[in-house]
Amino acid sequence: MINKIQQWWTHSSFRDWAIRPINHLSISQKIAIGYGVSLGVAICGSLAGLYIGEYYQHKADQELAIASRQQLLLKDQENAVFAIRLHPQRLIGILGDTIWFSYEADKFLADINRVEASIQAFETFLQNYAYASDVDLPKLKETLTGYRHVTQEYRDLILKLWGKIDPPSLTVDQIEPARQTIIDTLTSQEATQIAIEFDRLLETLVWIEEVIDNQYHRAEAQRIQAEYLRRRIIVASIASSLLLSSVLVFLTSSAIARPLQSLEQVATQITQDSNFNLRCPVTTQDEVATVAQAFNQLVKRISTYTQELEQARLTADEANQAKSEFLASMSHELRTPLNGILGYTQIMERTQDLNSQRHGVKIIDQCGTHLLNLINDILDLAKIEARKLDLIPQEFHLPAFISGIAEMSRVRAEKKEIQFEYTQHPGLPKAIIADDKRLRQVLLNLLGNSIKFTHQGRVILKVEPLEDLPTLSENYLWLRFSIQDTGVGMNVEQLQKIFLPFEQVGAKSQQAEGTGLGLAISQQIVGLMGSEIQVTSVLGEGSQFWFDLELLTTESWGTVLHEEQNEIIGYVGPRRKILIVDDKEVNRQMLREVLISLDFDCREASNGERGLALAQTFHPDLIITDLVMPVLDGFEMTRRLRAQPEFEDLTVIASSASVLSQDQVASIEAGCDDFLSKPIDFQQLFALLKKYLHLDWVTRSLVPETPTIESEDFPTNQELPPLETLEKIMEAAKIGDIEGIEIVVQSLKNHNGTYHWFCQQVMEKLEEFDDQGIIQMIDATVQNANPKV
Repeated sequence: MINKIQQWWTHSSFRDWAIRPINHLSISQKIAIGYGVSLGVAICGSLAGLYIGEYYQHKADQELAIASRQQLLLKDQENAVFAIRLHPQRLIGILGDTIWFSYEADKFLADINRVEASIQAFETFLQNYAYASDVDLPKLKETLTGYRHVTQEYRDLILKLWGKIDPPSLTVDQIEPARQTIIDTLTSQEATQIAIEFDRLLETLVWIEEVIDNQYHRAEAQRIQAEYLRRRIIVASIASSLLLSSVLVFLTSSAIARPLQSLEQVATQITQDSNFNLRCPVTTQDEVATVAQAFNQLVKRISTYTQELEQARLTADEANQAKSEFLASMSHELRTPLNGILGYTQIMERTQDLNSQRHGVKIIDQCGTHLLNLINDILDLAKIEARKLDLIPQEFHLPAFISGIAEMSRVRAEKKEIQFEYTQHPGLPKAIIADDKRLRQVLLNLLGNSIKFTHQGRVILKVEPLEDLPTLSENYLWLRFSIQDTGVGMNVEQLQKIFLPFEQVGAKSQQAEGTGLGLAISQQIVGLMGSEIQVTSVLGEGSQFWFDLELLTTESWGTVLHEEQNEIIGYVGPRRKILIVDDKEVNRQMLREVLISLDFDCREASNGERGLALAQTFHPDLIITDLVMPVLDGFEMTRRLRAQPEFEDLTVIASSASVLSQDQVASIEAGCDDFLSKPIDFQQLFALLKKYLHLDWVTRSLVPETPTIESEDFPTNQELPPLETLEKIMEAAKIGDIEGIEIVVQSLKNHNGTYHWFCQQVMEKLEEFDDQGIIQMIDATVQNANPKV
């Protein structure tokens, strides 16, 4: 039956007619209205049934109460009349007794008043409820009037009798005659007439009583029937209200569920048949309609994406192929410098005189530098993809910065016998604030690519201000950096892929020279600077790369070639104790040698468990611990130390090769006071020791006394390079960039023979890898001479 009703409802036009008015409502509105109306119908229907049932019940109760009241008044009337008629008989027995006669007299008068009160109550009742009485009202009123009249006559008779005999004053001899007088009075014609009247009225009263009793029994039966009817009405009203509210709920649910079912059917068909041409019909204006529209749009997009899936798969295959080629290239690139390093290391192990292996040391340095650059490229890409690469802006001299890059690129270009052009623009600012390391990385990468893929012609570097672009303030300036070449160029397909990681264009022989990461990293770095590398290219004719940066200029920058450098040789105060915990002996040995040279008392432990035990007996002032160790790692060792009261304030410095920020955070959470990354920067180590041990270092100057210009090391008749060139060499020496120094010196030798003496001095120190000597020489030269600018 239920299934038939559901089928009828599903295919009935009545359903559409019933739910059409609420199609434009939202789901929340449909639910609120549907359930609100349903609840209202249920409540109102139930209350209506309750009210109707209560009405009939009240009416029956009222009729029963009226009948019961009539019975009560009638009984009261009969009792009052019966009481006064007994009075003469009671009077005979109390003659001569003053006290009892007084009581009986008062009672007689009270009963007379009771009869009158009963008659008045009955009359009042009839005035209010005569409509509800089954009694013959004229007959009843006539009877009540008769009772009032005969009662008055009886009262007068008795009072007249009392006057004759004077009961309170009777003597014993007078009692018997008084009794006879009472009997004579009660048997007199007057008394007999009153008694007859009383009996006649009583008969009428009995007849009326039967009518009232019948009315009472009928009212009681009606009350029982009304109670039964009341329950049926209430049950019926509640049932009908629930039924009607259920219908309303069903209508509301259908209005909500129907579009959802339609959406489900379409979704199921699309899932099963992969037919993306299907669309869900939109028949309402609620949230389901919005979902249906979004679903249709999603299906449309999926259809589009499905059509592009094959192309995407091909693209993914190409990307995987590019990664495979990248891994093969990286394997080759990493093995080549490692081969040089390991090979020359084995040669040195077999050589007695290491001074004869300076060329091998140079090869090892070059291979290590190349290996470091490869690793840095991979780390840079990883940092960029993880959004961990931060720019570190600082002031630097822009003309010298660009000139240094140009000179290094010029040497590489001349090795390939192609022209390199750079002319300093007169509008360039003296100094800017930017991340010079990252900007140099980008420019050298772009220039290196242009030189690598240019076999004849030239490479042009331009750095020029853009006057037409709006700036943040007057201290900002737009600069355009552009590199143009006459190389092999690129087609449209290659242009779309050159900034992707692991992608390389050009001939296979040239691809093998790099990792395919340079342009991707450069684009990301420029993006962090707020710009984008642009490129135009014509296959076989050349390419042009450029990007625009809005940079802050500064006038506070001053040329300072060398800051005073001091070597730490000890500290002031009592000898301090340091515990080194590391599972690698070479790490412990390196730290121990450095710290012992500064007069620290050091102890070593190869894991956290030994470190805990040694801390109990050694009582160090500071602990330097690795994080990843066997038996017990640095995290747990630090936690256990902090759990002991005597080590709550002990300084613990975590030292790890991990570059993950979560490891650094975890070390601090475990109780470490600071973090020292590996490989260890001794300046950072000394700064932490000074901070936590409150040390005053004892130092000595690394810069010898400034020689005079007349000294034999610095002949006065020799020309010195321009100040900008000296700055380049100084900056390269500070960071140990031997190759960069060689490039600048080689450029000086090729373009100006007057600097031969200076170039020879620098090259001699380069052969000994004496970068500090180069710094000292240039510092002394600048302070004692007036170089040609």
